[in-house]
This record gives sequence, C-alpha cells and structure tokens, in this order.
Amino acid sequence: MGLRVGLGGAIALLAQCCVFVGGTPAYAAASGPLYSCQVVSAAAAAAEPPPTPSRALNPTAIAEDHFSPLCPEGEVPYPVPDGGVGEKRLPPIDRGEAGSGGSIETGPIRATTSRHSRSRRSRHGGRARVARVFYSPYWYSYALADKTPAYGGVNDIWDEQENEQPYVAAAYSHSLSQLWGADEYSRGNYSTIEMGWTEAPGQYPDVETHLFVAMSDCDAYEGNPPGYVGNGTIPWVQVSSTAYPNMDISHSGKHFYEVKLKEGNWWANYDGNWLGYIPHSAWSCVFPRPNYLEWGGEVATPEEVTCTDMGNGHTGTESSAAKVFYTYWVNEHFGKPGFFSGAYFSDISKYNAGSWYPSLESGESDSFRYGGPGWC
Repeated sequence: MGLRVGLGGAIALLAQCCVFVGGTPAYAAASGPLYSCQVVSAAAAAAEPPPTPSRALNPTAIAEDHFSPLCPEGEVPYPVPDGGVGEKRLPPIDRGEAGSGGSIETGPIRATTSRHSRSRRSRHGGRARVARVFYSPYWYSYALADKTPAYGGVNDIWDEQENEQPYVAAAYSHSLSQLWGADEYSRGNYSTIEMGWTEAPGQYPDVETHLFVAMSDCDAYEGNPPGYVGNGTIPWVQVSSTAYPNMDISHSGKHFYEVKLKEGNWWANYDGNWLGYIPHSAWSCVFPRPNYLEWGGEVATPEEVTCTDMGNGHTGTESSAAKVFYTYWVNEHFGKPGFFSGAYFSDISKYNAGSWYPSLESGESDSFRYGGPGWC
C-alpha cells in the first residue's frame, strides 16, 4: 500500500527538480532547496554533542542513508525555510472510551472539545478510543502508545523505528511516525520536543520520506509550517556536516531516533548522527522536561474521509505493519525501557496499534506495530 501514487503525489513529483548547493545536489521546489551551506556558527563550534548510545551505531541503517559531507569544509547544511504546508499538533490528552456524538466505528466524528479545556485521561493501561480530531482545516488520526514516567523530568528519549514511504492521498496531507516528549505546565496544556519521519507532499518538494525535528511552547506551534525546525521561526544550531532536519532519508529498515537534553538545549540524533540542537531560548513559556511521552503514527489531511496510509498501510494488528522498537527514556532517577501506560487509537478500524511486545497487559511492553489504510 505504501507504493500507491495518487494525483497529489504525481503533482509533487512533477514539481521536483535538482539543483546544486555548495557543489552538492539537493531537491528543490519553487521556494528553493532543502538546505543551504552556512559557515559553522560560534555556538555550533563550541558545542560538544552528547555521547552516542551504542544502539544508534547500526552499520546497516547508516549504510542505507549514505551519510557523507554535504558542504565545503567549515560549512554545515542548515535546513531552509520551505514556506510549505504541514501542521504539528500534540495528540489529544482527554481520551475517553468513545468520541463525542457516537461510535468511532461508523466513521469520522467532529471533535468539539477545546484543546485548552480538556483534562488528562487516567492512566489505566487500557486502549483508549476517541473520534478523529478536527483542527481546522485538518483532520488528525493517531495510533500510538503512551507513558507517564515515574517522577517525570525526562531528559533523554529514544526509539528505533522502521522508516516507511506511505501513500499520501492529498497534496496538503502528511503521514508520519515520531516520538513526543511533553511537559504539562497547567491542566491540559503542554510544551514539547518531537522527532521522527514524515511524508508530506506540499511541505516538501517530493513524496520522499523526510527527517523532522519539531517543538511547541505551551500548546503553541510557531512558524510556517507550524512547529517544524527549518520553518524560519524556530531557532536551530546545526552541528552535523552530514545530517540535518528536512533531509530525505531511507524508507526501509530500522533506524534510531533520539532527543536529549544537554546544557539546557534539546539535541536530536538520527542513526548516531547528532544533527544539532534547539536552544533553550526557543521556549519562552515553559521549557520542556517531559512528564508525558508518546510514540507512534499520525495522519493529518483536509479530507474528511481519506485514503492516506499510516505507517506502511497495514493495521497494527498485522504482522507486516510498521514497527516501533525498544522505546527508552531517562530522567534523574531512572534509565529504563519506555514500558507503556496504555495505547490510543482515534479510528480503531482504520488505523490502530498492536503486536505488543512482550504484551501491553503485562505492563512491560516497549515495542509495537501501528498503522492502517484509512477508508480505502
């Protein structure tokens, strides 16, 4: 299902071309390439990346992405503001057993609860189900696992994910998988640090799988597109010469994702490459020390009924579905696998999660599969 090509994808492919930046080919749309070579900043030159976990040193994954210097010596590839579409949202926290207005099995149901008035759901270890969420002009669907760490204050989050290339049915849609680290500053409002892969025709000049880093500050996702590093609004210090936010990445195999707090800045690591960091100053309301974690898939689309795949288009209960492996988190008290408190599906017959390992009921599951084909 991940290989289907629709009109939106065809249009995006026709818009794709190749230009040279710093002697290196890069994809470009009307707004320009995905990166520009810039002289290493004083902050980047002075920064020492955190230690790289041994799990991140995966020769197979690194070979698939062919990491190599992208710019002349002394320069690094900064993500270029693309001026495209795409919108980040934190999945709803108020998750009852049914959505407002009826059963989620019958199709999409417009959510009426304000983001700012909802309350956190109880952590009962069950599989919560609510209707799709409508944040104008997009419908959002999720299939994910969550965790409320003991003592909170998480400073390191990672997982291994299978990168996918889902079918995205409309040009102004996205399908992604990521990790969320959220810090609640008042009832139902969060600041976040986020990282993952996405396919988003319109936000990027192609239908490739792209790496992203994102953030929010007290429920506000700033810039255009909102929330993403590289949108010209969110501060970013690029350190790596070979990997950067927005880059297109392999859509096969198992890859390592990590966000880590060091010296007041949130760093991002992909397959053992520390890209750089979002500085402390990016958060003016509340700087996140996450006390709530999520991993899994998201689909956002203007279509009320969509054929956009989540993951690879297989539902999470299938053995062939996309997978999140070995979630892990660290705070001042613990460093342990991210055993889940529960799971959340917004459209259980369209997108869901399953194949929990060892099992969700045991309270020791740190791996699972997720996804689905939507309404097609």
